[in-house]
Amino acid sequence: MKKKIFLIISLVLLLLLIFLGCITKNMPNNNNVIIIVSDALRSDMLGCYGGDVNTPNIDWLSEQGVLFERAYTTSPWTSPSSIAMFVGVYPNIYRAGFHGFFKKYEVPDSYLLLPEYLRAINYDVKKDTENGLSSCSNTMQGFDDIKSFDELTTLQKNNVEDITGIKNESEEYEKVYSFLSYILTVPENRPFLLHKWFLDPHGPYAPPEKYKQEIDVDISKLSKEKEFYVKLTGNIGWSEVAKKMSSNEKNYLISLYKKEVEFIDERIGFIIKALKFKKLLNNTFIIFTSDHGELLDEKQDGGEAWGHAENYSEKLVNVPLIIAGPGIAKGKRIKNVVSLLDLMPTIKDLLGVKFQDSSQGNSFGSLLSKNSIKFRTFSLLKDNVVYFIEANKRYDALIENEFKLVTWNEKKLSLYDLVNDPEERWSGSLGQETGIYKCGTVLVFMPQPVSVALC
Repeated sequence: MKKKIFLIISLVLLLLLIFLGCITKNMPNNNNVIIIVSDALRSDMLGCYGGDVNTPNIDWLSEQGVLFERAYTTSPWTSPSSIAMFVGVYPNIYRAGFHGFFKKYEVPDSYLLLPEYLRAINYDVKKDTENGLSSCSNTMQGFDDIKSFDELTTLQKNNVEDITGIKNESEEYEKVYSFLSYILTVPENRPFLLHKWFLDPHGPYAPPEKYKQEIDVDISKLSKEKEFYVKLTGNIGWSEVAKKMSSNEKNYLISLYKKEVEFIDERIGFIIKALKFKKLLNNTFIIFTSDHGELLDEKQDGGEAWGHAENYSEKLVNVPLIIAGPGIAKGKRIKNVVSLLDLMPTIKDLLGVKFQDSSQGNSFGSLLSKNSIKFRTFSLLKDNVVYFIEANKRYDALIENEFKLVTWNEKKLSLYDLVNDPEERWSGSLGQETGIYKCGTVLVFMPQPVSVALC
């Protein structure tokens, strides 16, 4: 009888250990996450991407982690891009009419998003977004808003300034105070997920005055007052005005944009200082990226192009992506194609959490490891393929390896060779009708054979 009771107790204990083991396996590792999005930021501007803009803080971040050379957003404008980034799904199934001038999307409340899951297991989940389009599609489920600058006490503001060195020189500086204050007063022993969405360098290109004074353009040759060009870049349709400007005026617009990028880098530096002061760098994943890029007088489609949302140029969809944190290789550069659709699944991997969600993306976490030998890229379609949706003038596109296929105005297909023609000045037209290309694989021989999956 005693032997039987002992066996029963042993069996119960074994089952309990297995149960506890399963729970532990699915519990997070309690590391923190900070997601920083710089709106309309071109990767080729940053020093670490070979650009000529002075970005020492972002460059430092790339040295502490992994830089993706071929990271792609899924859309050249904010609303659909933010859905892919924070929900992990392509936005076209969520069309819900129009939100003023913009197409409207609505992510269902029933979706379980990563911020909601982390909040349920006692993570502190906060956001500070400067672009309303990033959250108007219900993409920020689970996030609480960080208090505003006006809600901070004088003591809190002084504390931010004393530790980080920031000075309240303009409203744009004020917009990061609360985020810095949170980091400096973060609850002890409580992991957090933080998100900061900077509107810069999105138009209007309005860097602080100290940056404007550094611009090396002959101001006397401008046909308008300097402020005209700042305000212009904040207007819808401003690109048509820019096309008619003199070369000196265009250089001034580009210089304003570049100074905005420098201003972003300065504020990234304040965030890094706050994390260093709190000794949080060793247990915090920092993700730096953009929702899309910006065209700055690029020659495309037989004319000049400015702004964004119009097409799938590399300057618009090839975005910066840097990930640093515990267990991540330092100074590593990845040439594989990855999509921001896979960002949330990757963060789940990094935190060690598992739950069923609606994501169409897959983790590329294996690329981040210090000991990763075999590079592999995951996507909805197949390795080294990313898909795009919702440009205003072009319906959709995809990239496979070094080739980009675009459906143009729903009337023809164009193929770009991104290796031999990185500026995308030439395209091989594949036909006048798109119907026969909607499914399956097309074998193209321009300039060399490549198979392209279209669905």
